[in-house]
Amino acid sequence: MKPARLSLSDVFRVGASGLHARPTRVILSALGIAIGIATMIAVIGISSSSREELLRQLDKLGTNMLTVSAGNTVFGEPSKLPVGAVDMVSRIAPVTSAAATGTVSTTVRRTAHIDEAVTGGITVQAATTSLLTTLEGAWRRGPG
Repeated sequence: MKPARLSLSDVFRVGASGLHARPTRVILSALGIAIGIATMIAVIGISSSSREELLRQLDKLGTNMLTVSAGNTVFGEPSKLPVGAVDMVSRIAPVTSAAATGTVSTTVRRTAHIDEAVTGGITVQAATTSLLTTLEGAWRRGPG
């Protein structure tokens, strides 16, 4: 006994009759394929746009400098970085230099006769001695 084989024209005729007999099934199958393709495009597009946004933010910081700051706790309260955070960051392999800055609760005024609340928008920050090296800066002397 030899298995029956359909010719190419018979295969197309049987397929066309199946499509013609069940048009709702055809529409639903096409819709399922379209939704699947649209989903894959959306997933790839979202991940690509997220990656581009991250790269854009890193470009704003500079090509080789990242800034780390404390965020908020789960309860929305300000958190603090650990005391040894600079040393921990310095031990990361690609990091070449690390420094820390912090806000100091003092004011800058021209004379002692100016109210302490009037600072003219000047804030005072403290920094570790390695900040100048980390920022690749140099000391300059002005006139006078």
